[in-house]
Amino acid sequence: MFEGADALWVRGELFVGIGRRTDRAAVAELRRVFPDLSVVEVPVPAEVQHLLGAMDLLDDDLVALHPAAGPELRAALAAREVRFLEVDHAEERDGCRAMNFVALGPRVILMPAHCPVTRARYEAAGVRCVKVGIDQYLRAAGGIGCVTGILRRG
Repeated sequence: MFEGADALWVRGELFVGIGRRTDRAAVAELRRVFPDLSVVEVPVPAEVQHLLGAMDLLDDDLVALHPAAGPELRAALAAREVRFLEVDHAEERDGCRAMNFVALGPRVILMPAHCPVTRARYEAAGVRCVKVGIDQYLRAAGGIGCVTGILRRG
């Protein structure tokens, strides 16, 4: 079982979240089909659905991180010299989907408009935030990342 939101490229390696939506058998199949691919397995915290809910990339060396991210994910990021910005404002993170953004380029993101505390934290880290209203997506329990297909970044 494998869902795309459980796979994120981090510094040339494929981080794959193991949890409710993706299992170790899927990782074994990835390794079989792509033997030269560097795959890093990390557990997905129970508080989120996918790895993309536990972390999202702001840049090659900076990620937004859910506070529930476990020590394995934190250690894997630190080992690759990736800094993390913990998104600890629960109302914005969970209610407004402040971590559910789309990276438009290095340190440039499209994010929900009604997240001033989180936006200020991103901007303090040098991230340019383009705001957009997502009220209708929120009513359907979704966010910008959930309705976006990335073809190319940068």
